[in-house]
Amino acid sequence: WHLWVVYTPPHSNSPGCANLIWNGYLHHYSSSTGLNGSWTSHGIALNRSADPTAFDHCGMMSPGAVYDAEDDFWYLFFTGVGQNFSTSMVTAQLAARSRTPFGPWLRLGLVAWPTGSPPGWNSTWNARRVDSGRPLIVDGRRGCYVSCAAMLCLFVCLSVCLSVCL
Repeated sequence: WHLWVVYTPPHSNSPGCANLIWNGYLHHYSSSTGLNGSWTSHGIALNRSADPTAFDHCGMMSPGAVYDAEDDFWYLFFTGVGQNFSTSMVTAQLAARSRTPFGPWLRLGLVAWPTGSPPGWNSTWNARRVDSGRPLIVDGRRGCYVSCAAMLCLFVCLSVCLSVCL
């Protein structure tokens, strides 16, 4: 079993980022003895981007992973929080891939993001978020689903992301 969680150390905001509660990065654990067995920490799986314009520069949350036996890669989906979060509350879904669940992980880029809202519109706190992406493979078909709140979302299947991001 493999588990990716968000680790949010206190006072660890990236330069230029507001004091966010979602300033974490992705941490990896595994268990060879099952869900109720002991878990081994493997440390940071993927850190926040050093690029100040990236959607995951200020933080990461909601990881989800899948192994694709057809192309022999692990895919890690996560929500990214950029510098624009403090003013516009925007988050997006990003993906990374690796040959093993232990990394190293190569960022593939954006998978789903808010497509915008009318000028001057400022609704609820999560009105421009694309969150909690979950990759899945069913009968050989690849896809992902995301949570969106009160906005239009652009959904991109994993197979489309691979052809665009590579």
